[in-house]
Amino acid sequence: MGGILIDYDFPLVCWCFACTFFLCGIVNIFFLSASCITIAKASIINGVKMVVKDKKITCYVLTLTSYYVLWAQFKLILPLTITSVIGSPSYVKWMHYAIQAGILTYTALPTRSLD
Repeated sequence: MGGILIDYDFPLVCWCFACTFFLCGIVNIFFLSASCITIAKASIINGVKMVVKDKKITCYVLTLTSYYVLWAQFKLILPLTITSVIGSPSYVKWMHYAIQAGILTYTALPTRSLD
């Protein structure tokens, strides 16, 4: 998405996405049902301990966290680097997609070994 919007005015894009994010929050507040826990009252610490004991979910969350960190770094630096090296933002669109697909494939492989 950032590769497509690189040709537009940056503050305008920021304001549009901020308004969209705000509207999504309003929709979530009014239209999503409240969730409840099916077990008896438990503290947050006990809930976190229960999740951390589950090795599969911990490994899965850490893998997704590493994917997110790599994704965020590439989303920030890739359009700027490509534009400064090549001189034109037109190449950002397809190069960003190719690198994103590579990162997704690389970080998704360890989770398959948990089955």
